[in-house]
Amino acid sequence: MRKLKNRVRNTLKASGILCIPVVLIGGCIALGAKEVKTVEKADFTSTISNTTTSITYTSLTLYTNATSTVTTTNTTTRPIFKTYNEPLAVEINYTPESDYYNNWDMYGNYMPTENGDYIYVDSSLLNYIYNECEHFGVPYELALATCYVESRFTADINNEGLNTDGSIDYGIMGLNGNYLMDNCIKYNGSIPIDPYNAYENVHIGIQILADNLEYFGGSIWDASNAYNLGIGGWEDINYTYGYWYYGEKILNYIDLLYTM
Repeated sequence: MRKLKNRVRNTLKASGILCIPVVLIGGCIALGAKEVKTVEKADFTSTISNTTTSITYTSLTLYTNATSTVTTTNTTTRPIFKTYNEPLAVEINYTPESDYYNNWDMYGNYMPTENGDYIYVDSSLLNYIYNECEHFGVPYELALATCYVESRFTADINNEGLNTDGSIDYGIMGLNGNYLMDNCIKYNGSIPIDPYNAYENVHIGIQILADNLEYFGGSIWDASNAYNLGIGGWEDINYTYGYWYYGEKILNYIDLLYTM
């Protein structure tokens, strides 16, 4: 057997072919003669501000022949925040059904506050929120409560400096910057959004709520707390304490809507 291995090795050397194993973090690539492989490194870090944000991808290109191996590194930067004026509403790939299209005004344009005041919200945005809720199976009141608790229905807002982990929540539904790109990939076809655009923000936030509701069997209490902590975070807190303040805020606002 050893002689056979030596004969095979000598044959490969004589033919000018050299097999070189290349091991990268997270996987292994075997390269043959004159073969080129490009590996996208998916993990990244990004810094988010209210003006510009980007994500950097690192690609490793490896080339090998009979005598040498050459490795080059290419870096590509893409924006996370897509800044444009047209709301995402014009790009949605579904047509709202006529039987619910105009039912957004069940609470009117004035959303209540705990102190008895009201917040005016544009009818086109409420219409959009309502139809997103119907399309993705989210209670309208839950979406309104999330908008209120996160931002008081304010689009151009962030909570920089308030999160204990240093992350920042953006826009009307408080999308967390640490997961913004992941959510754009999952919920918006990998297209970056402007989180200060209320329509685009809502488009992502309502889909997160929909996934949480599905995961927790329709429980608004669980879905709300998971919106604030993440599913795993809420499961850990729930197992230890059985309570989280965020869900109580959401339920209290829903009760407030029902008293209108």
